[in-house]
Amino acid sequence: MPTEISGSTGVNKIQDNTIVNADINSSAAIAGSKISGGTGKVLQVVSMDTSTSTSSTSSTFADTAITLSITPSATSKVLVTVNANGFHKRTTNTSCRLRLRRGSTTLAAIAEYSNYTDDSAYVNAPGVGFTYLDTHGADGSTAVTYMVQLANGDNSGTAAIGINSSVSSITLMEIAG
Repeated sequence: MPTEISGSTGVNKIQDNTIVNADINSSAAIAGSKISGGTGKVLQVVSMDTSTSTSSTSSTFADTAITLSITPSATSKVLVTVNANGFHKRTTNTSCRLRLRRGSTTLAAIAEYSNYTDDSAYVNAPGVGFTYLDTHGADGSTAVTYMVQLANGDNSGTAAIGINSSVSSITLMEIAG
């Protein structure tokens, strides 16, 4: 039975835990700031996998297929998780370098594999997992693109990612600020 609030009972007479979720209309608009723990919640998640290979003989970074966009709100952050697999290099003194970018901004170096001694064959390095929390600065209406880039660390031989149909992935989680 609903409780009627009158001049004799008053709002100050309502005891804690007497209003439960079932009492609140499903169309009620409650501001997130009024809900305990409004920050740190996952607002949206986008993810993709790729087995596309990228190789480079240059020390200049180039985009790989590990690329994804999200449209976050202006006050949120984006948690970027990368699992990059299938690295290789060929020839001694070659290194495989990876970095994370948001648009044209470099956010972090992800990995560099080097010091292999086999000149005759491709040498596979282990995959790498990487997480980065980004304060993106977007306005809430613009898509933000995150990408992994690859370079050959010393400009000799070939560095690559995604060989042998290995699967790499990127996940973007918008976190409430």
